Amino acid sequence: MNNIAWQRIMGSLWGGAIGDALGGPAEPFGPELVLQKFGGRITTLVDYVDEGPDWYPVGCPKGTYTDDTILRNVLCQAIVRQRGRVDARQFAAEYLGAFSPEHFTRPGIQLWLGEAVVYYKLLACERIDSSILFKPHAREIGQDNLPACDAAMMIGPVGLINAGDPHQAYLDALEVGSVIQSGASLAAAAAVAAAVAEAMRVRATPNSILDATLRELEGEVSERVEKAIWLASTCGSPEEFKRRFHEKMLTKIADALEVVPAAFGILRVTDCAVVPAMLQGANFGRDCDTIATIAGSIAGAYEGADAIPEEWKDAVRAANPDQPSIEQLGAGLHDALIAEEERCAARLGFLQSILGAK
Repeated sequence: MNNIAWQRIMGSLWGGAIGDALGGPAEPFGPELVLQKFGGRITTLVDYVDEGPDWYPVGCPKGTYTDDTILRNVLCQAIVRQRGRVDARQFAAEYLGAFSPEHFTRPGIQLWLGEAVVYYKLLACERIDSSILFKPHAREIGQDNLPACDAAMMIGPVGLINAGDPHQAYLDALEVGSVIQSGASLAAAAAVAAAVAEAMRVRATPNSILDATLRELEGEVSERVEKAIWLASTCGSPEEFKRRFHEKMLTKIADALEVVPAAFGILRVTDCAVVPAMLQGANFGRDCDTIATIAGSIAGAYEGADAIPEEWKDAVRAANPDQPSIEQLGAGLHDALIAEEERCAARLGFLQSILGAK
């Protein structure tokens, strides 16, 4: 199995996981501490250091990924289980099955407060008697959650199962991501899914990926993504873009309105080359693991798995033995895409039968 779809599915999965693992060790530290702890710019996978915030995976080996990829894997498993596109209820069921209360209280926890809030909201809904009027729907769980990047960092597989259809990927991402977030945070996540879907096209280009994404966006998300892409197009190097973005476009907290535009600017300034995009994201500062995850997911779908160093894949395999293997998830997504092809063929036959009827 080494067709175009397989290459690009695996490229996106590896690009997201490795981008996450590249940026994870540096995420809590500003430029001065990165220089002190890692010797300057990150150019390859590095071990996590022996001190950091409560959520930091202290002392973990290089290649260890964070909640970005853990949550992405849950979405992959939902798609694999359904052999196709998923809705909010199906993703919510997978989410509840993947975690437990103990998961959010163990030492060295990698999952943040946002994921725990979603879990306990879903758990409460599950336990509400079904006879009670107005039992919340899964897609209401994300309402009023704190602005964050949780939906954006996990949403890439929605683009993979909607390969070549950015508009449907955008709509599906709004549905699935509503379990976690709402508003601009949700719309920003949908932009990522649209970009991955376009990147899966055989004739995709860096311009077509960015253009297809911008066509789906509106409001504040559209303005900020477009501004970041324009800013990147005026810069002579990724480092210049990073400096100017930090001067002009940071938000009060590193939420999706900062992280998603930063990732799209990186894609512009690196021409969607997956290794430069991941490394630039990992060195961007602030929520750098999520920036690298998003950029790697999109650029990986564009360039394919062969563009990513094998030694990085080996390190990620070794460092995350308790998680589903990326090869298994990729095979399941490939199978789901075949099932989508069959459904599309059946619908095409139906439409031809009724449109051609005399």
